Amino acid sequence: MDTGATLGPIDPQINGIPARAILRAFEKIEKRLKDEGPRALSAYMPLIQKYDLHILEICTSAQELSQELARNFLSSYMLGLKEDSPKIGEIVDFFFDFDIQKSHGRSIDRDKAREQGLKVTNLEETDGLTDLVRSLYNQYEIWFDKTTFYKMFENAHGIGWGRQAEQVTVQLPLTPAPAQPIPQPGPPQPSG
Repeated sequence: MDTGATLGPIDPQINGIPARAILRAFEKIEKRLKDEGPRALSAYMPLIQKYDLHILEICTSAQELSQELARNFLSSYMLGLKEDSPKIGEIVDFFFDFDIQKSHGRSIDRDKAREQGLKVTNLEETDGLTDLVRSLYNQYEIWFDKTTFYKMFENAHGIGWGRQAEQVTVQLPLTPAPAQPIPQPGPPQPSG
């Protein structure tokens, strides 16, 4: 990892909303209903009406899949431990803990990642790699700045694809202002 590189939490999103936030909101509603009875329901009706009940299953599945993939990748590609290893469980729990991370945008730097047990190599320790990675980063920055792409994917086989925003050109009608006579100086006018 480069000095400015960061990892993010394990935080699956459902239409841009953290799955955990949706589940937690429903848990709060359930608790209030249990504590206060049906009169508490009116305050939460807009939220309840916004989501179908299957969203709870989607959120739960998204969280479970994210954790499963993290355990698998740590086991297969980074740590070489069995997926049910306590060390892998601790790492996944840290990155998944919504109460610790609090935001999808939480940055976890290389020192914090190393503290959690990830094998992190400092980019600058490999001769020549820093310049190559920064050059690639700059090329992508220019690419995103000069095109309508906002996300790019590339695999190990050299196949790339991306997502781009649709450019819409809106032409506004320009109506010229009515011509106004330009005041011209003339002879003085008699007063009175």
